[in-house]
Amino acid sequence: MTDASAQFHPLTLEAVLAGLETIQSYQLRPLPPATLYSSTNRFLRLEFPPQRDYDQYLKLIHKGLLSPQFARNQLEGLPLITLEQMAQLILSASVGRQALEPSPMDRLIALLIAHEEMLEYDLVALVSEDMALLEAHHEGGVHSHYFKPNQDPALLAQLLESQGYRSDFMMQVTNAPESISPFQAYWFCRRLTVVFPWSTLLARFRDDTQADVFPPLNRLAKIEAFMREKLGEGWTIDDDAERWLTKMLPLLRTWSAEVFPDFSEAANFPKPIQELVLAEGSTEELLIPAVARALKYDLNREGILVLSVGGKNQMLQQYVAYAEQLAVPISIVLDKDAQNMLPDLAFYQRPGDEIFILEEGEFEDIYSWDLVVKTVNQCYHTTRTLTVSELKQRDGESRVKVLQRLWPELGLGLFDKVEFAQRLTQTVTQANVSPSMRKLVERIIQAKAR
Repeated sequence: MTDASAQFHPLTLEAVLAGLETIQSYQLRPLPPATLYSSTNRFLRLEFPPQRDYDQYLKLIHKGLLSPQFARNQLEGLPLITLEQMAQLILSASVGRQALEPSPMDRLIALLIAHEEMLEYDLVALVSEDMALLEAHHEGGVHSHYFKPNQDPALLAQLLESQGYRSDFMMQVTNAPESISPFQAYWFCRRLTVVFPWSTLLARFRDDTQADVFPPLNRLAKIEAFMREKLGEGWTIDDDAERWLTKMLPLLRTWSAEVFPDFSEAANFPKPIQELVLAEGSTEELLIPAVARALKYDLNREGILVLSVGGKNQMLQQYVAYAEQLAVPISIVLDKDAQNMLPDLAFYQRPGDEIFILEEGEFEDIYSWDLVVKTVNQCYHTTRTLTVSELKQRDGESRVKVLQRLWPELGLGLFDKVEFAQRLTQTVTQANVSPSMRKLVERIIQAKAR
């Protein structure tokens, strides 16, 4: 995969954007493949969509817009829909599409992304933050009370229209209240107004030899190929947008439950997230999924994401931030020495969220000696063979302290617990998973259903 900008030439596209009506054409620098995939991959990560997308719009414009040039404060003063349309122009130029009108598959992928975001995130938080962004960027005389999360479809439709977004799905709420909620209709309107050229981008991406470097895009490309095969090449969007939504949304819901987990497993990327596990460090982030696989669970397929917060002192801040945004359960894994954090965490704890304290001590203390010995003997060049019996004599001591003393004895220098965890992922099996490790993984799996 080459990333040499010399291979790419400026491209001019004609467009009239809100707030920039005097400008008729835009000179763009098509993004090289690696930059293109990296940029679009970020739109699919587990970050709060309004803030994430806004940041990515600014970065895309900085990379791809050659003329006219804008200072950052000028861009921040433009309507939000204008920034979205600029990003669409740059991505269209990058995949060689002169026409900005999205294809049926582009719209279906945008619908899927919106659907999965609504499964992951709290809708009130999602819409509230989006409205705050719209208010910060809007032009005209719309009163600020319109930018509050009111579930009145007519009010939401008026707000969307005033900002240049489509509002047709709001009628779907009025006509069939049991189908989708006003906030769901709002989010569909937002996602289906300015649609990126997903189908062309993903067709190119599938041919790239380094596709697995970008797991979110890799999963989406597999899904797009599946949907194209199922729907055929000649399918079209119904002229009635509400009728199209009514037809396609149940289909996506069925596929999301029955088919798409296969692609999450194949791409090694859990999406949509159905449970978030927050752990103190990188060893848990590496080993919990590996232990789950050894126990015949695939966390990617289950939609369970394990994230390190970078130490116990970051846990409260990270938990509160995710708890305010996510609709899915959150599980917290803490070492025993973090018990003093329980009152503060309990104050913010949502119903259905779980806090797991490792009574053995640190996460490393739930490694079985069988696993440690197998890993040392198979993955390291040592001065002698390690045995389980010699390590069992040290039961009751911290595993990390034992290994820190053992490493120089074996001629291995200083012990690095993250590097050791990476080796453990290669040797862990159902037979050498400790009872405590099994219990932790099974409780995490069970917490998803709460």
